[in-house]
Amino acid sequence: MMAQALERYLKKARPGGFSPHVFLSLRSPYRALSGNGVYLLTRSLLDRLAIASNKRGPHSLRHACASYLLNSGLSLKGVGDHLAAVEITHFPRYSCPASSRRRDRVGEVFCGSNCG
Repeated sequence: MMAQALERYLKKARPGGFSPHVFLSLRSPYRALSGNGVYLLTRSLLDRLAIASNKRGPHSLRHACASYLLNSGLSLKGVGDHLAAVEITHFPRYSCPASSRRRDRVGEVFCGSNCG
């Protein structure tokens, strides 16, 4: 699934021009997408989806996906494998009930039912 999404991006959505970098800025001159650029894209997308959260960066998507997968019944090992996590001992905090509806919504949008 990830390979198909990446292939679709490279063929249809990636800005033109030659660059050894996979993800480029959306406006010319096309440059490698910076960490700040990823943060701004994530924040913008969360705003457009009307998802309120104190944490607005791309790591919040990882947290939401982990919570969504755990709440869907996937094991800690399965979540760790899915997210290519080095340390699965961090995952139990994702299953805490605080803000679970928001995490479920974000996880559903960014992780989807095809995960796991």
